[in-house]
Formats: sequence, structure tokens, C-alpha cells
Amino acid sequence: MPHFLKTWSYTLFMLAVYIAVFRLWQEYPSRAMFLTGAGLGAAVLVAGMVWAARRDYFANRTDLVLHAMVIVDVALEGGAYEALRAFSLYVFGSEGIVGTFHANHNFYVCAAAFAVLVGGYHGWAVLRRSRQLVHV
Repeated sequence: MPHFLKTWSYTLFMLAVYIAVFRLWQEYPSRAMFLTGAGLGAAVLVAGMVWAARRDYFANRTDLVLHAMVIVDVALEGGAYEALRAFSLYVFGSEGIVGTFHANHNFYVCAAAFAVLVGGYHGWAVLRRSRQLVHV
């Protein structure tokens, strides 16, 4: 496997799945799709994380935890969104602004923030780890 793919494969995969889940929610804004998208998206990302961890992908524990935050975000976005929507329907009789929460493209800003935070730290940590291995 080329060095670039070995170093960035899971992080890029995670970014693609993150965006795909949010696009799915935009295209099919139903309760079932939000819950299914959150569950399947998180499951696929967890399986990928296990695969990556077994191949010594993560430079350190912080790198792993930052990647895990993205998985937690996907799971919470789907589950919390549906819980809040159900609460709003029950209490107020309508979805209100909750119903339009995923209708915009703000998730691209979140994806970019995760890319900078998680990708930036991952790149720095991998570089630091490789320099330490050279000096040992």
C-alpha cells in the first residue's frame, strides 16, 4: 500500500462516510432514515476504526479519540435530532425549526472543522511518530 494511503486511508474514509450520511439525511429526511443512517454510519465507522487500529494506523491514543469523536457526532446527530423532533411534535404540536435543522448545508462546515482538527492532529502525530522511529 502506498505511504499516503497507509497514512490517510481511514481519515479520508471517515470524512467520506460523514458527508454521505448527512447527504442521505438531506435527500431522505424521514425518521427511519435518520435513525438508520446514524446507526449504519456509526457501525461502518466503528468497523473501520477497528480495522485501522489493528493495522497501527493511529499515531497515539489522542489520534484515536479524535477520530472516535466523529463517530460519536454521527450517532448523536441522528439520535438526538430524532429525539428533539419527537419532543417538539409532542409538546408544541409541530417540528418548528427542528424540522429544518438538517435541511441546510451547515454540515459541510462541521466536516471541514473535523478535517482540520482530526486531520491536522493526525498528520502532525504521524509525522512526529515517524521522526521518533528514525531517531531510535
